[in-house]
Amino acid sequence: MSELVTTYKCADGTEFPVTWQHEADANLTWGLEDNHWPGPLRPIDAAVWEGTAARERAFSEAGLPTPSWLPRFLAPHGFVYRQRAEFPDEGVDDLVRRCGGVAAVWEEHCRPRVQEACARLQMAGDDEPVADLLEVCDYAWAKTMVAAVVVISAYRRLSGFLNELFGPEAETWTATLTQGYSNVTMDAAQAQWELAQIASRSAEMRDLIVDGDLSSVQQALRQVEGGGEFLSAFDDFLLRFGWRSEGWEAGLPTWRENPERPLGVIRRMITDGTASPARALDQVARRRQELTSELEDRLRNDAAKLAQFHERLSAVTPYLSVREDRALWQLNAFGSLRSALLRRGDRMGRSGSISRAEDILYLLPEEIERRGSAHGDLLELVEDRKREWKRWSRLTPPAMIGAVEASTQPEGAGEAAEGEVRGMAASRGVATGPARIIRDLSEADRLMPGDVLVCRTTSPPWTVLFARASAVVTDAGGVLAHTAITAREYGIPCVVGARGATERIRDGMVVTVDGERGVVRLSG
Repeated sequence: MSELVTTYKCADGTEFPVTWQHEADANLTWGLEDNHWPGPLRPIDAAVWEGTAARERAFSEAGLPTPSWLPRFLAPHGFVYRQRAEFPDEGVDDLVRRCGGVAAVWEEHCRPRVQEACARLQMAGDDEPVADLLEVCDYAWAKTMVAAVVVISAYRRLSGFLNELFGPEAETWTATLTQGYSNVTMDAAQAQWELAQIASRSAEMRDLIVDGDLSSVQQALRQVEGGGEFLSAFDDFLLRFGWRSEGWEAGLPTWRENPERPLGVIRRMITDGTASPARALDQVARRRQELTSELEDRLRNDAAKLAQFHERLSAVTPYLSVREDRALWQLNAFGSLRSALLRRGDRMGRSGSISRAEDILYLLPEEIERRGSAHGDLLELVEDRKREWKRWSRLTPPAMIGAVEASTQPEGAGEAAEGEVRGMAASRGVATGPARIIRDLSEADRLMPGDVLVCRTTSPPWTVLFARASAVVTDAGGVLAHTAITAREYGIPCVVGARGATERIRDGMVVTVDGERGVVRLSG
């Protein structure tokens, strides 16, 4: 039986052939998941997203049906596609009752299991079957999605209630009512800021971090007064946040293996005189409290509606803290998987199967297990895969594949006037500044205070850049994505889902970001 192959087009016209393992999939609509994975995954990560039985097990343990889109993603040429996400409410109320609240679903049921999975990956030996490692990581991720179903259900109930009462003007109120709460992502930014304050107590420490070689600065700090306090606090920071991968994949580094990255952030906080992230959180919290009081006043004459508002508002209060803690542990899971894979890769490198530990990321589990220690042709296969990955990394894939009608457009797309880029309004306000195109965190130092951060998407380790930016524009994402949430926490304008922004906006171009209309005006 011949394979079914459909050929689509990349943005530049390059052919994008898709081989369908199941012909029925070609009759479904699959959207590019570029909010989390803007570029192609390496083969080992693509294998994770093809799915394992762990996903259904994670939901079954919680007494929830597995969302229809969750069991399997597609990853042609490494780009992740999935069906439209629907979050069913079935079983949610019962799970919340059994656990004792929305926050408790995460804290008592989900997070301990995710932590256990991460610990298993961190302790895995270099002979652990790779397929088992991928399944453990997949289970950890799926368990965080159980919590996602619960908090999104609470969010939708408040949003629907407000829209029913007040109409379209209530569209953005739920986002405002869930912002300004303490959360682990802002905690990470605050911890780095506090490290910058420790370093600034002594001219010698400050000069070492600002002017020194970051690869050797930790050793140098041991020799200066106050350096021990800084290093102790920095070790605590890495213990808590250093396991995070810089994105939702094992192919990206962690800050444990690359401490120069967070040290570079601390250096910039010192030189920029960055304000405390906690201060920004306080401002957003005041706006939330003001809106809460305003809505209570509008409902004061209807006791039943006021009680319903308070009930729904109480249920959604943990929304932000749970979402961001979930994100931390998702990234921890991939960072932990990375550490386990690199141990196996190091063993393969010593045997001569591959050139270096990271080459394991370009192999599939069965290739590692069947041929990893004895076949020299893995060296050639890895080099071929690297070339392919780099080639696809330079291309923009089709936004949709499968049953795609000519009139279908991805979420966030819309007609833009000449001299504009249009996306989704994600955080209110208007700001003008030079655009800075940042492809990944290795380029973070290029972002100057007052610049407009323009990127494909962001993850929690990017959060500290928001303190420097006057506004944020991303190719991908939605109003509940990390970029939008963090921009609202910092109170800066943000437009997300502005497809093609990183291509149309030139580095250094002056742009005006209107975060309420979802428009970016290009000034030249």
